[in-house]
Amino acid sequence: MKHLWLISLTGCAQILGLDTTSGPNVDAPGPGAHVTITHESIGATVVDAPAVGATVSFLVSDGAGGYTSVPATTSTAGQWTGDIPTGNPLVDFKVDGARYIYSFPTRDLHVLSAALEHPDPTPAPMPATLTLNVGVATTSGTEAFTLYTVGAWSAQGLAAPAMVTTLTQVVDYTMSTPIGGPLSKLTPADAVLVYRRRSGGVGAVGNPLDGVFQTSLAQTGDDTLTGTLNDTAVDKALDATLMPSVLATRYTAVRPAVGSLAMGVAVVAAPGYARGNINGPTLNDLGLAVTDTSIHLPYGNPFASLGWNELVYFNSYESRTVMIGMAPMTRYAGEQSFVAPGANLVFDWPAGLPETISLASTPLTTDNMMVTVDPAKYLPVTLLSDKASNTFVSVDLYEVVTDAMSGALTTPFVIELASTDPTSLVLPPGVLVAGHSYFFRAVTHQGGFPNIATGDLATAAPPFHVGYNDSGVFTVEMP
Repeated sequence: MKHLWLISLTGCAQILGLDTTSGPNVDAPGPGAHVTITHESIGATVVDAPAVGATVSFLVSDGAGGYTSVPATTSTAGQWTGDIPTGNPLVDFKVDGARYIYSFPTRDLHVLSAALEHPDPTPAPMPATLTLNVGVATTSGTEAFTLYTVGAWSAQGLAAPAMVTTLTQVVDYTMSTPIGGPLSKLTPADAVLVYRRRSGGVGAVGNPLDGVFQTSLAQTGDDTLTGTLNDTAVDKALDATLMPSVLATRYTAVRPAVGSLAMGVAVVAAPGYARGNINGPTLNDLGLAVTDTSIHLPYGNPFASLGWNELVYFNSYESRTVMIGMAPMTRYAGEQSFVAPGANLVFDWPAGLPETISLASTPLTTDNMMVTVDPAKYLPVTLLSDKASNTFVSVDLYEVVTDAMSGALTTPFVIELASTDPTSLVLPPGVLVAGHSYFFRAVTHQGGFPNIATGDLATAAPPFHVGYNDSGVFTVEMP
């Protein structure tokens, strides 16, 4: 997914935050406006480096609904400057293959582009086998074993018949499910795990992780993993309260209408904890019923010494089905929280829930609309949320593409807009194409960025809270 942030949004990944107080213009050190972009590789360890290959320009309002583009220059890796004498311009930039337009009250913007990867990843070898010889004590049939890599980022379930004492099988690594990007070759910087989650364990709630084997290797394509899975303690518990009826009531105002509230909670050992990224070994998780008002979930974290802190992820959503021709597509609205575990934890969903999204003053409240706009002009995008005090908002545009042969649907990411003001988002010329279909995902954000008042969007820590809604699917029609 092409985003500067990595909170999971039903398959999408995002986090950011911004102070809602704009304040006076403050010039950055030196003349002009400034942008610093850092690329962060989230693997078994987190590695930051100046972004390379990015392009940056500044958009200065002409006062009549248009903008003048001022190219930025760079003399230091990861830093750009534009000749903007006064004011806070919009920043139009491309990094890591994706485009963004940010409208923030700063002349010295710092952003971070994070990716699930080890630095300089290369494709996995073909073929690639991993021969397992991992002792697991005696299995009873209540265990689930997973081969999980952190850095190369992949997962694959393992067969574990009852009454075996050793996992002895040949795994086709290329059949693993990649997490966050293409499957990459394992390096010594990666953590290769075989972990066990057991039902009916401590507290008999969920399926806590209670055993792990960890190693690393320089992958050749024909490799062996030998060792013993060690029992790990389930010595902590997540205790929290929630009020699902309040959440369900909020969803009734979302348009297009959604239904069938689903909720769940998980505790994850997260290398990307500071960015709100919930990828990592799941320590325990639990589906929730709409009648649940409390949570008790036992877990342990055998990865704490690696800096993979526990991140609690509460997820809720409602959905709708859209017919695109003969193919169904599911779209969502949701509320999510990403917090550190602690005493007296309450899930009260402080982020606003976007209720409607509009393009050029046309509310996108039903699916398969025809929207008449001129793609050659700057077009306003606005959203209405049930809470007006959101830290900041973002809107992602996705195209809806139907394969001519199979009829299968894909939704490639197009651009992201972000601002402190939900009425000041601007879609630039040339993004929309007449006759093509799209939808927006509007997201509200709360928390996570302590230095946002100075334009620092790179320093982050939990808690993060988000609300989101997918607009009606629309097709662009020329005036």
